[in-house]
Amino acid sequence: MSAVRRGITSSVLVAGVATAVALAGGELLIRALLPPLPHVEIREDPEAEARRQMEIAEGRVFQAEKDAIAGLYVYTPTGLRLRANTVAEVRSHHVSRKSVQVKTNSIGFRNREIGPKERARVLFLGDSITLAGYLDEPDTFVRRVEALSATGPVPYETINAGVGGIGIEDELALLTEIGLGTDPDIVILGFYMNDAIPSPGVRLIPPPTWLERSRIAAYLLLAVSHLRDRDLTTEGRDYDPPDLEAWLAQVTRDFPGQPGDALLERPAFNFAIERHFRDWGCVWSDGAWKRMLPVLKEFRRLADRHGFRLQIVSFPLRLQVEADHVADEPQRRLGEIASDLGVPYLDLLTVLRAARRTGGGDLFYDHCHPTPRGAEIVAEEILRFLWAQEPTAG
Repeated sequence: MSAVRRGITSSVLVAGVATAVALAGGELLIRALLPPLPHVEIREDPEAEARRQMEIAEGRVFQAEKDAIAGLYVYTPTGLRLRANTVAEVRSHHVSRKSVQVKTNSIGFRNREIGPKERARVLFLGDSITLAGYLDEPDTFVRRVEALSATGPVPYETINAGVGGIGIEDELALLTEIGLGTDPDIVILGFYMNDAIPSPGVRLIPPPTWLERSRIAAYLLLAVSHLRDRDLTTEGRDYDPPDLEAWLAQVTRDFPGQPGDALLERPAFNFAIERHFRDWGCVWSDGAWKRMLPVLKEFRRLADRHGFRLQIVSFPLRLQVEADHVADEPQRRLGEIASDLGVPYLDLLTVLRAARRTGGGDLFYDHCHPTPRGAEIVAEEILRFLWAQEPTAG
């Protein structure tokens, strides 16, 4: 080897070693000076309180036919929210065909005003299943849990923070923006099958697998994420998860489907998964769970930091409840994650399948929203679940 080539090789090696030493030193310095950074960034709406004060001053009351209740919702930089201090009188709701009243309090929850805490306080996060805007408030499972608990070993005050049409990321943003201010003792995360829908208020910034233990990578990715701002207030905008087509390809490969009766035949159920992939079907994909895992970890981190007990309740599809076969892969996947995180988990699929076998009336109005009977069964099971976690309940 010539002297020139040896010199170049030696210089490259020296430069490589120097770079590695510098990166290692920088990693050690960042670990000493900066805390671990979650792979989730939660945006806050600086105008949230001002907006709520305007809504309180307006004191809106309106009537609507069927599903024309857009006036109840407001689009914000951190996601869809209910308008504060609003009363919606809905005639012949499109889900239940009932005439119902949906009334929100001064923080935009379907709930009475929240005063001083006198009992253990349970905050329910979720979508339209939790909100239950198609039922009178006393018939919602959130309110039934409170009523049923009154004569039991541990009475609860329940708070309904449900918002129709949101996913798990929105629920995380809602918790940090408003929910933590209610000082909950317990937070119930109501999981539904389309919860992988992205939120404008939450950004996931996981580093590549080979860098996921590096704090330098985490902080650099956070800095880069701030350079990719987007319009977060576009009303009605759809937020498809990235790599959705890859998710679908994986599900089509792992759960081959064909036309038929989805209640009787598993291949026909798989075909329904594909047809409804942009709604509840995506939860059969590995990609959906990879997306939701850091969000669930952030819920757990907030629970530890703020001293509330996190619990997860999974709501099934009507199709899962009524099928002759068991298609519970998403529920089992969530149960494994909850177990790894040390979070109590309630799967309502088994309970509702058993209830259906006993008869007694419909459990659902449509593909997912419980009837009053379904809500009663859900409330009873959630209350047992809550009491089972109470050291004083036994």
